[in-house]
Amino acid sequence: MSDVNELLEEAINEIDKLNDGEVFLVKDLFKGYVWNRIPRKGRLLLGDAVS
Repeated sequence: MSDVNELLEEAINEIDKLNDGEVFLVKDLFKGYVWNRIPRKGRLLLGDAVS
């Protein structure tokens, strides 16, 4: 699995596709199977980095 920095880069690219003011969960920025493959520690780090 990609390291957290690469995943963060992917998340940032997806955020650019959202409308202003649109509410989302970090996991919404990834395909379901990709999100499920990220270890829990990595998911927590992503949540902290995006918030």
